[in-house]
Amino acid sequence: MNPSSGLSTHAGSTIAQLLPAFNFPKLDKDCNESASSPIDMSVGENSVLADEILSICKNGVQSSFATDHLAYPKSPLGDPELLEVLATFFDAYFWPNKKLASSHVAVAAGASACLNDLMYSICEPGDAVLVPGPYWNGFDFHFNIRAQVTPITVSLPRLEDQFTAELISALDNAYKSTSQTVRAVVLTNPHNPLGQCYPKEVLEACVVFCARHNIHLISDEVYALSSFSSTDFPRGPIPFTSILSLDVAALGGDPSRVHMIWSISKDFGCNGLRLGCTVSQNNQPLILHLGISASLCFSSVSSLITKTLLTSPRLPELLTLSSQRLGRLYKILTVFLKTRGIEYIPASAGLFVFARLAPNATKWEEEAAMVRRLKEAGVLVGPGKIYHTAEGDKGWVRLTFALREDILQQGLQRLQRGLEES
Repeated sequence: MNPSSGLSTHAGSTIAQLLPAFNFPKLDKDCNESASSPIDMSVGENSVLADEILSICKNGVQSSFATDHLAYPKSPLGDPELLEVLATFFDAYFWPNKKLASSHVAVAAGASACLNDLMYSICEPGDAVLVPGPYWNGFDFHFNIRAQVTPITVSLPRLEDQFTAELISALDNAYKSTSQTVRAVVLTNPHNPLGQCYPKEVLEACVVFCARHNIHLISDEVYALSSFSSTDFPRGPIPFTSILSLDVAALGGDPSRVHMIWSISKDFGCNGLRLGCTVSQNNQPLILHLGISASLCFSSVSSLITKTLLTSPRLPELLTLSSQRLGRLYKILTVFLKTRGIEYIPASAGLFVFARLAPNATKWEEEAAMVRRLKEAGVLVGPGKIYHTAEGDKGWVRLTFALREDILQQGLQRLQRGLEES
């Protein structure tokens, strides 16, 4: 790191690790490449309710925005009314074992900020957390940039093994193999990028594992309400089970070390509004620390829109509509893959399909070359390597299908063209 940058030692060290992932000249070039914009099937954005959400948000701001929203929050922990609305919402849709109170919720500027703050609150610099792979590559950045925490990838023989009891053996091996202090297990449920939910018994086994090692269990549930019907599961897909619904104490776990993350970004397609929350029902010092540190970091407009959405009489209708549209878009994508004999992981939740577009790839460069060819054909996809797929699982990509249907169809046409050229 160049000393003239004026960064502190810890900031310089962190940025030195992250810089290889950011090729700034290349990014600038990509932004001005051509007048024809690529179709982005790589980013985790949800467009299926965009028109309905926009209408509700506009009406909410027009009818409710007042001078109070120009002032600081009424509590050092944020907007008290928002905390109440969130607690009521989770009671209704996440089936908690114990009724939620507003004092169990801390709000921040999106789920990423929640995870960042949580890592800082429970870990020491240089600590590690165990994350079953593949996983969202944003964890690498958000765990490290401030808290200086290392995510350790927990790999299994097959991608889908992490939804079985095999996960516990893999966690145990990873825990024993590292010299770093492990502070937590981090799950994404429903999973990103695999699009499946963890069975209740696997979640319970994770509670027991964490209790045995006296570490935290963090469940990132940002896709909780984005399930859809899928004929890829003959006996039906595993339904979503929130970590909040488990009787942690009865399992021998420590309720003060079990935490859930959620935001409006994915289920409601509001990535840009930046509002998420951490729920921890038995750790008031943690909630106090998270709440105070983030209470001035998000906008009162985001708070107002979130309250409008979560209390809307149309909420049940919107969630049904979302599920129907996601299911239809998933079918369009998977029919495309099936008719071309492309292997993919069946999904029933979330916004993605993990597909093996380069099944013969034996080197990471071969996977990267395929991704570049698709970009040249006008479609962007997420290469499997950035999600920490195992060495034996080269050639996978993450495909976002939660687009407008006409955009998805155009994306698939370009995908076909890129595959034909490979």
